[in-house]
Amino acid sequence: MAELALRGLWFLFGAFALFSAGLKVRSSSRAGSGVALLTLIEALAGVVLMAATLPGVFSVRVSGIAGLATVGLVLLSTTSHLVRLRGRARAREESASKRLYTSIKYGTHEAAPGGDDEAAPGEKGDGPGDGADTPRLPS
Repeated sequence: MAELALRGLWFLFGAFALFSAGLKVRSSSRAGSGVALLTLIEALAGVVLMAATLPGVFSVRVSGIAGLATVGLVLLSTTSHLVRLRGRARAREESASKRLYTSIKYGTHEAAPGGDDEAAPGEKGDGPGDGADTPRLPS
C-alpha cells in the first residue's frame, strides 16, 4: 500500500513538472524570448518520471531516483527562468527611464488640449504647434 502511495506522489510530481514546463514555454513565447533548453529537459524529465512510476516498469527505488532528479531540474529551470525574466524587466525599465529622460530633456511630450500649459492669447506661443523656443526631435 505504501509503495502505491509513493508511486502516486511521484506520478503527481511528474505531472507538476510537465505543467510547470508548459507554463514556462508559454511565458517565454508571450514575452518574445526563446524557449530555454533546460525547460524542455524539465518537460522530458516529467514525462520520464510519470512513465517510471507505472506499476511493473521500474522499482520504487528507480522511481525515487528519477523523482529526485526531476526535483533538481525543476528548481534549476525555475531559477534560470526567473533570472531571464528579471533581466528582461530591468532592461525594459532602463529603456523606459531613458525615454522619459529624453522626453523631458528635449520636450517631446505634448501638453493636453485645454491644460494649464497653454499660453494665453496674445502671448508667445499663440498658435497651435507654435513651439519656436522648444527644440523638437524630428519625427
